[in-house]
Amino acid sequence: MSNLIKFAVEFGSSAKLRAMTERELVEAMQSYELSQEEQAAILSREPKRLRDLGNGDVYCVLFPENPEDDEGEEKKDDKEESKSYLKAI
Repeated sequence: MSNLIKFAVEFGSSAKLRAMTERELVEAMQSYELSQEEQAAILSREPKRLRDLGNGDVYCVLFPENPEDDEGEEKKDDKEESKSYLKAI
């Protein structure tokens, strides 16, 4: 995996990185050994410059949390808790 991709993954999952000042961000990019061209493209915040860094199309998929899954887990926990309570009686 390229250093640019590693940085992008880390940046996307780290609130700390996203909250950095520009200088701190440059230092972080240097720690990933990003080229000057890569650093300039990131700092420009221009999608076209970022896209041009790669050698092909870039696709991104976001998978939002499914609230139904959380409710299902809660219902399951409630059922298990009810069973435990009934066993205790």
